[in-house]
Amino acid sequence: MSMIIERAFIMVLLTSIGGFVFCMIFLPFQRLISKLASPKAMVNANTVALLSFVIPFYFAISIKDGTEVALINKELLVFQDIGGYDSFVCQVREHFGMEYIGLIWLIGALVILIYYLWKYLRLLNVVKKQSFYICDDFWSVKFSKIKNEKKISDVFLVGCCSIPTPCTVGIRKKYIVIPSYMINAFEEEEVEFILEHEFCHIVNDDLLRNSLILILSCLNWFNPLYYFLRKNLSEWTEIVCDGEVTKNYSKEQRRKYCNLIIKILSLEDDRNEKEGGL
Repeated sequence: MSMIIERAFIMVLLTSIGGFVFCMIFLPFQRLISKLASPKAMVNANTVALLSFVIPFYFAISIKDGTEVALINKELLVFQDIGGYDSFVCQVREHFGMEYIGLIWLIGALVILIYYLWKYLRLLNVVKKQSFYICDDFWSVKFSKIKNEKKISDVFLVGCCSIPTPCTVGIRKKYIVIPSYMINAFEEEEVEFILEHEFCHIVNDDLLRNSLILILSCLNWFNPLYYFLRKNLSEWTEIVCDGEVTKNYSKEQRRKYCNLIIKILSLEDDRNEKEGGL
C-alpha cells in the first residue's frame, strides 16, 4: 500500500513540476498573447495551463529510459548514475522520507476534496432549502425570454437570503441565484444584463469546467501556482462573459453595463458593512 501511495505522489510531483515549467513559460507572455488572442482563447490557454499540472508529460522520458517498463515488471532497482527519470526518483527517495511525504500528500488531498465537496453540497442545500422562486415581473419576464432564446430547459431563477452576489450553481439542474436584497435594486435593463451574463456561463459550460479544475486542485493542494492560475482562469471566464454579452450592445448600453458592475460591488460592500456592524 505504501508503495502505491509513493508511486502516486511521485507521479503528482512530476506532473506538478511539469505544470510549473509550462506556466513559467506561459505567464510572462500572457499579456502579449492576450493582445493577439480573444478572451475565449485565453480561457482555453489557462485551462491547458492548469491541466498541465495533471497530464503526465514526463511519461515520454520514463518510457524512453525504460523506467515505466521496470515499474510495471516490479523491477524496482534503479541506478543513480544513468540519469533520467529513474535517477530523479532515486534522489527523491534518498533525501526525503517518501513514505511519510506521500502519506501527508494523500491526507491533504483527501481533506481538500472532502472540504470542497462539503462546501459545494452546503451551497446546494442552502439554495434548495432557503431559496424562493422570483415572481417579480421584471425578472420572470426577462428570464423566460432569454431561456427560450438560448433553448435551455433545466435552469431555474431563484432568490436567496444567504447568497451575497448573483451567481449560477448546479451541474445537472442549474439555478441562477439572485441575492434577496438585490431583487428590487435594479432597473429592467439591468435585470436583463445580469441574466444574460449568468446564461452565458451556462452556455459556455463554465460550471462544469470550474468543477473539474476544483477537483484537480486536490492533487496539487501543495502548489501555490495552481491556485494563482485557477484565480486567473476565473477572471478570464468573467471577461469572456462580459464580452459576449456586450458584443452587440451600443456604446450607451456598454456604459450602463459597466455602471451595473460598479453598482453590484457597491451593494455588496454596503451589505458587508451592515453585517460587520451588527
